[in-house]
Amino acid sequence: FNEGEFGAALYWFSTDGGRNYRISDDQVVDFMKTPQGIIAIEGLAHLGSNSGSVVRIVKDAQTDRWTSTEVKHLPQEPQSFVLLSDGRMFIVLYESLVLLTPDNRLETLAASANWLRPDTIVASPDATRMYVGTRPYVCEYDMVTKRLRYLVPDISLAQRLSKPPSGSEE
Repeated sequence: FNEGEFGAALYWFSTDGGRNYRISDDQVVDFMKTPQGIIAIEGLAHLGSNSGSVVRIVKDAQTDRWTSTEVKHLPQEPQSFVLLSDGRMFIVLYESLVLLTPDNRLETLAASANWLRPDTIVASPDATRMYVGTRPYVCEYDMVTKRLRYLVPDISLAQRLSKPPSGSEE
């Protein structure tokens, strides 16, 4: 459950719904099952605070209960992520795009994206471009040129941006 500033928690429920327990107070935004287990992004941006983390959710063999453990602290609230087959994780944050490498290094790709409510990310088939979906437009990050482009369907939407981030095309 994630009600933003009003609280959140990660729960386990039995298949019949009769039993449950709180796993953590994580503000889970998105998660996926991987060969290494369940990975989730969690966090919150509210009243001057803005942070998050990547967490691993695993079942403890001794207690037979699920637990959540932080894998990597994030500098901003995460919005969405995509995990590539090579282990690289691209994460859309509140105001930036980052890459978490398989050896747990965090690299900022676009520091000040200035997006408007980003909520999805997908990779091109060859993983040379990342596409971040926002409510009114899509942003394209080119891994080769290291440039962020705003793919805006109408010029009136472009005018809503306060300013293009440095190093981006208009």
